[in-house]
Amino acid sequence: MVETFNSRLEEFIITTSQLRGFQSVLKSLMTCCKNLRLLDLSNCKFSSDFLMIPIEEFQDGCPNLEILRLTGSKVRANQVSKRVKEESLGFPKLKEVSVAVNITTTLSISLGITDEFLLRLLKTSSKLKHLDLRGCTHITADVLQKLLLDALEELFISQCSVSKYEGIAVIVQKWMHSLIELDLSWNVFPGMSLDIAMKKLSSTPQQSSLRILNLSGTSITAHRVKSLLEGCPRLSSLDLTSCRGLPRGMKQEYEGERLVSLKENIDSVIEEDEPGS
Repeated sequence: MVETFNSRLEEFIITTSQLRGFQSVLKSLMTCCKNLRLLDLSNCKFSSDFLMIPIEEFQDGCPNLEILRLTGSKVRANQVSKRVKEESLGFPKLKEVSVAVNITTTLSISLGITDEFLLRLLKTSSKLKHLDLRGCTHITADVLQKLLLDALEELFISQCSVSKYEGIAVIVQKWMHSLIELDLSWNVFPGMSLDIAMKKLSSTPQQSSLRILNLSGTSITAHRVKSLLEGCPRLSSLDLTSCRGLPRGMKQEYEGERLVSLKENIDSVIEEDEPGS
């Protein structure tokens, strides 16, 4: 089928499926489909357990790829020489990458998504707008700092190993000028790193484009929420559910009139939560 469509094939979508012998299908895609723009293999199971992705060969065969969705599927990169990595032209047109994992049911899926995997995959993807790393347990903050992405708009790192490191503030600062949606939910950040990151995020209200912020399950404080409300004037959705550092009545998801009300009453909420009040 792939050989029949060859260069005319622009989208290849197979989701939530049991796939046998798919390694050969991937080989055909890389060999025949130079105009492939979208590859979606979300929530698939492969007969070989992990799908081996020859990243540089993939980049050479499908240079026009814009969207890659591997959510919930076991994948890993092949081993290649340093020379092969250096000579690859990457995916210069890539705009969206999702390798999210539900760690409550499929922890082992994330094993193939490593720092090296991301660095090789996104080598020249400066136009990337959407990066979903939810549940990935082998990604460090350092690799996100190294990615050559000019204007990332949507970053999802809920329950991601990135939160184990102090670099979250540097990551936020890197893309605070372009971020529209940020998901930091259900992470345990070391020390004051979350507070420092949110302080940076709210430090330039005239430049902020942030509209959606998910802090559910984090240790954000009411004082820092106030600075976010003041420093992110375009914010339209704020998730504070299950935030252990907030007063009980404040642990909600805010949109529309509820968000407006929070902005108007945040000072009184903070005063009520002060010791002795």
